[in-house]
Amino acid sequence: MPSWTRRRSRAPGLTALLSTIFTIAFAATLQAQVLSDPRVAEFSPSPDHWVVLNNGEPAVLRYELGVYVLGASAPFATVDMGKPSPGPDGKIRYDFSAQVAAWPLPGGGYEARVSAVGPQGAAPSNPSNPFTFTGGLKNDILWRHATTGEVWAWPMDGTTRVTETRVATVADVSYKIVGLADYTGDGKEDILWHHATRGEVWIWPMDGTTRVTETRVGTVPDTGYQIVGTGDYNGDGKADILWHHATRGEVWVWLMNRTTVVSETKVATVPDVGYRIVGTGDFNRDGQADILWHHATRGEVWVWLMNGATRISETRVATVPDTGYRIVGVADYTGDGRPDILWHHATRGEVWVWPMNGTTRISETQLATVPDTGYQIVGTGDYNGDGNADILWHHATRGEVFVWLMDGTTRLSETKVATVPDVGYQIVKIK
Repeated sequence: MPSWTRRRSRAPGLTALLSTIFTIAFAATLQAQVLSDPRVAEFSPSPDHWVVLNNGEPAVLRYELGVYVLGASAPFATVDMGKPSPGPDGKIRYDFSAQVAAWPLPGGGYEARVSAVGPQGAAPSNPSNPFTFTGGLKNDILWRHATTGEVWAWPMDGTTRVTETRVATVADVSYKIVGLADYTGDGKEDILWHHATRGEVWIWPMDGTTRVTETRVGTVPDTGYQIVGTGDYNGDGKADILWHHATRGEVWVWLMNRTTVVSETKVATVPDVGYRIVGTGDFNRDGQADILWHHATRGEVWVWLMNGATRISETRVATVPDTGYRIVGVADYTGDGRPDILWHHATRGEVWVWPMNGTTRISETQLATVPDTGYQIVGTGDYNGDGNADILWHHATRGEVFVWLMDGTTRLSETKVATVPDVGYQIVKIK
């Protein structure tokens, strides 16, 4: 799934534009922030956004987005963004999803600049922080057979299955797929494996549905350690690995450089093992993944804001006393570039979304109730590319696959994709 991940901001600057007495200034450098589709440029407008020159012309006619390969002197793609109005928070956001789809992406890391264009020239911002466009399996459907070990991918076009591709067979079903993330920095999701009894960790670098190679990353003999997340914790554009010990409560981060473990850091120990890590997302929009917790019996919801492998804060979001409610997704439903929290009640079938602003719950909305609890939520990709996460369902015994297309907290449609009668096939659910 293409995405654009922000890194730590650099200092802004001023650039002369129209004359020696007139400048275009960016109050902040471009804020590159997309956790899921859409691809959104977020930036502070020029202070001269509203200025009119003596001849009656606007000082700023439009904004232009330039996208560069890291270190390149010229952009490989540009987008005329027009002159959008800032939002209530003073930021301009421009969705360029449609343009990205047509670009021949060079691969690797990118940076961007926004230029304020006036009658006599353009004033570019400083470069954005590095980011990657990730493409591959996250908006498609990945399957694993529970007994034969077959791995299949369904490339999707909206709610339509384009084809079905057998990726490989891993006969030892103790190998579990525990992550889909871009480890190699090529903009495509790779597959992370963990052996349930031997503790081996493997990465399959992928090119779409093709396995390029397979690399053994390491072995963790203590099988109490479980991989619970694959966010980018240090903001280098490559996924890392988050661990939680099931009985001792230790939390560790492996910072990764492609398929190599650069460091392994103990973040903290949470002795109460009722606390479970249920998701990762960049809640404070600093370009580094954070950690979402839910207590299995008390229903408390907490967010740990992270700076690399260091916990900088822990915030209690709310408590949901009814522990039938399970957090089943962390994704951007409202299209504001911030992760929201998706809930499903295990017995009543209610589906709720909490739109979030950082670690603050803005509201809570019941989407629908699905009384047949054989239906399980197994994915939160953006299947129609409108910038809002959607909901993927799989029926545990009948094998039906459905997609709910969402517009914020409103369900637009529900579409049956297919039925897979062999319920040994299970959709790989990634936190």
